[in-house]
Amino acid sequence: MVGYAKDHGGAYPTGKSSTEVFQQLIDGGYVTDPSLFYSPLQPDGKVVASSNRLLPENVCWDVTTPLDLSSSDALPVVFITGYRVEYAPNGKATPLPGRKTAGVPVFYHSNYSFFKFVDGYDDPLNFISSDFKPDGKKYMQLTPDGPLTP
Repeated sequence: MVGYAKDHGGAYPTGKSSTEVFQQLIDGGYVTDPSLFYSPLQPDGKVVASSNRLLPENVCWDVTTPLDLSSSDALPVVFITGYRVEYAPNGKATPLPGRKTAGVPVFYHSNYSFFKFVDGYDDPLNFISSDFKPDGKKYMQLTPDGPLTP
C-alpha cells in the first residue's frame, strides 16, 4: 500500500470496500498473489481467490480510509475483519457479534505490525495509542462488503 501511495501523490488506495481497495493493488501490479488477502484465522465462508478478480468471500481484511503518507503512524491500516474500530486516542477494537478468535493481526501506518492476543472473546482490544491525533479527519473502516456503519 505504501508503494501505491508513493506512485499516487501520497494517497493510499480507497474504494467502497476493502475488496475494491485490494483489487486496485492487484490491478496495479503491487500484489501478484491474490491469496495474500485470505487468512486461515477467518475461515467462516471465506475461500482463497481462484483468480486475480477478488470477491468479498476472498478477503479477510478490513482497511482504514482515507489515508496518505502523512497520516498518523498510530492508525491501523489493515487488520483482520470482524472488529469495530474506534478511531480516537486510546481507541478500541471491539469484536462483532459471533466473532471468536485468539487475536487480531494488525498492520499500522508506521509499518509496525503484530498479533494482538485477545484475553476474552468479547473483550475490546487496545488498538490505537493515546498519542493518536485525528487532526479533524474522519476515518472509516472498510470491510470486504463495504463500510462498517455504526
